[in-house]
Amino acid sequence: MNSNIFNSNSSIRARSFRLGSVLFQKVFAAIAVLVLISLSLAGCGSASGSSGGETTVKVALRAPYKIIYDALNQELAARGDKIKVVTSTYDTSTDTSQLLVDHDVDIAATIHSTALKAAQKKNPEFNDVVRLGYIHVQGLALYSHKYKSLDAIPDGATIAILNDTTNQSRALHDLQTAGLIKVDTSVPFATPKNITSNPKKLQFKEISTQLQVRTLDDVDAGFVYTTQAYDAKLDTKLTPLWSESTDFKKNPGQRQYANMFTVLKENVNNPTYKKVVDAYHSTRVYKAYLKEYGTALVPVDNQGNSIDLKKYE
Repeated sequence: MNSNIFNSNSSIRARSFRLGSVLFQKVFAAIAVLVLISLSLAGCGSASGSSGGETTVKVALRAPYKIIYDALNQELAARGDKIKVVTSTYDTSTDTSQLLVDHDVDIAATIHSTALKAAQKKNPEFNDVVRLGYIHVQGLALYSHKYKSLDAIPDGATIAILNDTTNQSRALHDLQTAGLIKVDTSVPFATPKNITSNPKKLQFKEISTQLQVRTLDDVDAGFVYTTQAYDAKLDTKLTPLWSESTDFKKNPGQRQYANMFTVLKENVNNPTYKKVVDAYHSTRVYKAYLKEYGTALVPVDNQGNSIDLKKYE
């Protein structure tokens, strides 16, 4: 065999090997860079994102409140803040404080201070969840299809109360205020077991939030959130037997039931999130409340004062 041909073939194979090695190294390096970028983004500690100079803030809700949040985004745009709030709605089977801890959302707008304290007692991981600002308060009212006054409620009547820890206690304390029962006030969250006086021997049916209105046909009376009563037009058909006052000057204890914007402690001074809360407490948003809910849902400012929506008519 001609040695020149042999040498030529060997040289070609060597160059091919070197070229292949270089290409492999470049591909490997590119993949490594992509992996590092992915890991960096995954560990950034925030659900928010940025696109075209606009920051997206993810907010967890229990109800869509579309008109309210449309007004909020309009207010942010009018102020020149390049911020867009994107909402996701979760039912009560999802703990929105866990969503915060897992960095799935930036802000949760679903809980009041009493409920947060109860959650933190059960799960110390939620101790890092703190209030960023107040949102609104909705009252509880006692409705009945059968009776028109508290006095008319008969002995042994069945009353529907909510089945979650904080709002069940809230309903029982409301019944105490209405003069129907007495509860042990030393217990942080009362249950029917903590009733100390029940002269009418009332019975209690524990229900989920979603069943408040529908359950009224099956009980003698039941507690319904003012927003659910408004949506179901109960307020046009029935007069509540008793209702909470959402005027904090008259009923300061009601402040504990004002829903809050909550964030992780590390984000409590986040300037973007603060702008969102500030824009929420604007005339534009308050007018949206009035248009959509009348006075069934009352905004609460960042000083913890309930807003008189009549000023925005």
